[in-house]
Amino acid sequence: MISRASRLTKSQVTAVKTAGQTLKSNHFTLVYTKSHDQAAHFGVIVSKKISPKAVTRNLLRRRFYTAAQGFTKSSLSILIIPHQHILKHSAEVTGADLIRQLELLCSKP
Repeated sequence: MISRASRLTKSQVTAVKTAGQTLKSNHFTLVYTKSHDQAAHFGVIVSKKISPKAVTRNLLRRRFYTAAQGFTKSSLSILIIPHQHILKHSAEVTGADLIRQLELLCSKP
């Protein structure tokens, strides 16, 4: 799980949503911008359309924060927005996809 200091605040989430670039995957969309800090900041938005239960939405949020744990050294602000069919896939599949996409992002100049 990522520490609270490495998470995006509400104002940072709106800034990333408006000024960020997008990278779409089969399971989620990443919206990212350069961070002012040397450390990465992550945010996850899980809509009620994915699941009306808060327990399920929080489980997805925790899965994404855990998978992104190794990428806190990059200087990006990253917002993760899961797609509606994400619950059909296991945590290993979505975590591997997130790691693959984050490695792709971190390797960009």
